Amino acid sequence: MKLILILSILILCIENQAKAFQYSSLSDTLIIKSQKEKGYGLFIDFASGHDINFVDTSEILHNHLKYPVNISNIKVGYEIVDFKYYNSKKYKAGNIDPFNIPSEKDNSIFIMKGIKDRQHIYIIDANSNCDFRDDSILQYNKNAFETITKVKYKIFNGLKLIEDSSWCATPSFDGNELTFFITHHLSSEFCIDKDRFKIGAIAKNNSGFTFDKPVISLISENDSSKDKLLTEDIIDKGEYIKLGKDFYQFADISNDGKYITLIREYHFDKKIGIQKGMITPSFKVESTNGTIFNNNNNNNLKNRLFLLANVSACNSDSHEAYNNLYEAKKESFTLIGIEYGVEAAERLKGIVIVSNDNINNDFYLKYRKEPSDYTCYLIDTSGRIIEKFRIFEWESVLKKY
Repeated sequence: MKLILILSILILCIENQAKAFQYSSLSDTLIIKSQKEKGYGLFIDFASGHDINFVDTSEILHNHLKYPVNISNIKVGYEIVDFKYYNSKKYKAGNIDPFNIPSEKDNSIFIMKGIKDRQHIYIIDANSNCDFRDDSILQYNKNAFETITKVKYKIFNGLKLIEDSSWCATPSFDGNELTFFITHHLSSEFCIDKDRFKIGAIAKNNSGFTFDKPVISLISENDSSKDKLLTEDIIDKGEYIKLGKDFYQFADISNDGKYITLIREYHFDKKIGIQKGMITPSFKVESTNGTIFNNNNNNNLKNRLFLLANVSACNSDSHEAYNNLYEAKKESFTLIGIEYGVEAAERLKGIVIVSNDNINNDFYLKYRKEPSDYTCYLIDTSGRIIEKFRIFEWESVLKKY
């Protein structure tokens, strides 16, 4: 009971601070209230969906569902609200509160499909009452965002399960399967002293209705607004966002996305990391021809600009982009192409390293982190990142070099 009281007081203090939307540059911690927006805004590159898995009604565990009587061939699927609580007893996945585990029913959004008047239709239990009879009948549509449905669900906000809502799109690109997209992002407008800012946020994996793998970005500052987000604009949790002349660490975001916590950083210029403006982490790698590169000792990496370029066979266009970059800039700076596997690495020109090679594992953890990556880092002679971009952006970003 005492713990609940303390948490209640804390949340009340957070709400009082966030309501003002006005902060001082003297404050080290900013707790910013955000609001959920329909669609992706400038985060359109993070739009991702997956096919809904439908089963016969006899196979669904949730026998409490109620169906319309005039629809045949009914099959049912569901989408998870919060994956941290999905099979939590078995997997203990994520940072969960064992006292606020929602039931499977509360942690699911149910969808049914069937045939009505010889037409394929589907229904989303948008009000989460487990009754499809009071929801709209939807037609299959290949346009991803033409039919957007507002759905209600329960979610843990850090203190208790609350009622919340968001939007989803369910296109059928082939006229047969239904694909599920969560179509929301966050935005927040606030002032620090006399400067006005707007930031946006989205879940990077866009899976579930929570913000477990969030990114944020500065959308506008005073009268200057962005119409597109570049790679260097995307800030992961734990990284730093520049607001005016000051840097703040993106420290946290609440499970439901309602609050974003930023903490002032006074020594960004001394930070080691992979953000633009940071000092690069040390690395030692071996190329496919056996050459060892050490960014602390190699003269060819210290006396001129050098570029680390991640590419992936998952998108062959990245190989073409890198090879074009190599031909255009090989005289301007040292280029190192990075692929995950040996076979794919053979398609790249110049110096190439295989990040999946055990000897390059430390480099992989620092500069790649996943098999499919397209991030590039241009590094100056002092070892500082001066440009960060996706391989597909190289022409516009590097034209001044």
